[in-house]
Amino acid sequence: MINFSIDKKTLKIVSLLSSLFILILILLTLFFKNTELNKINKISKTITTINSSLKFDENDANINFKNTNELLNKNLNLLTELDNGLNNLNFKKSTSNELKNNLKDYLKTNIDLYNSIISIINNKNNKYFQVLYENLIKNQQNFLKETDTLSKSNIKISLSKNLKTFFSDLNKFLNKSYKSVRENDILNEQKRDFFIQVNDLLNRFSELKDDVKPALEKIREDKRDLSVVMCDINEKYSNFNKIKDSSLSISIPVGADDCYEALKETISAYDSYINSFKKSVQDEMNLYENSKSNFNNVDDLYVDSFDKYNYFLSNLDNLQKSILSYKY
Repeated sequence: MINFSIDKKTLKIVSLLSSLFILILILLTLFFKNTELNKINKISKTITTINSSLKFDENDANINFKNTNELLNKNLNLLTELDNGLNNLNFKKSTSNELKNNLKDYLKTNIDLYNSIISIINNKNNKYFQVLYENLIKNQQNFLKETDTLSKSNIKISLSKNLKTFFSDLNKFLNKSYKSVRENDILNEQKRDFFIQVNDLLNRFSELKDDVKPALEKIREDKRDLSVVMCDINEKYSNFNKIKDSSLSISIPVGADDCYEALKETISAYDSYINSFKKSVQDEMNLYENSKSNFNNVDDLYVDSFDKYNYFLSNLDNLQKSILSYKY
């Protein structure tokens, strides 16, 4: 009779080899079973690595973002290549295709975020800043939300510490810039309103600045009553009072003090002139009424008035120059 007995040492070796074989078989089965998922996760890990490289260069973060912009464009190209590579993957399992589509949507959100960052840091026109800023915030929120959602599935995706720091630094800088842009918008709006109001007063002054000396001489030549001049003075005075009232409601923006002072001096100069001219006409009318008119010296009654008229014109010219100086 044949003896098939096996010594204990040999049995131990056989048992160990069998266990090792079973383990290898299980691992191989799991590996081939998860090959599709491994391909997806290889891309997801690469996405995380790419995003982790984002940072601000300390030398240009507050100047022109040159180095940061170059890094963003480099990463954007890498993400686009990954998107193309993901398109070329074909899976048999429906679950794998679902994960692939989820990762593809995530990549699109990631790319949109990069484009919005690049757009706002390259923007040179303040009037577009708010729209670009709102678009960036929307894309950033979508990206963070989708990262959280995707990380809860079988896809290995995460936000690195570097990326969180980048977002924090970017938001701080843009919040500061946004505040500055809003302040500039408010200042520009105040400046625009100021120009509209001051130019309106300037135009109304232009209707009051005509030289009355030729009209006076013509009235005397025709021997007409000076009351027609008084009517004209009263009308001008009424219009001038409206100018004064309007000037009191003007909001003075930063930097417009000199311009507003020129306006006040112009108002003061016209006030002095129109009152002096009215008195001069009244004095001349009194001469006629008292039959004491002396046509050789009647013009002497208007010396002060015409001096003040010229002073008013000088102030009006200075106001125009001040407006142009402030505008540009």
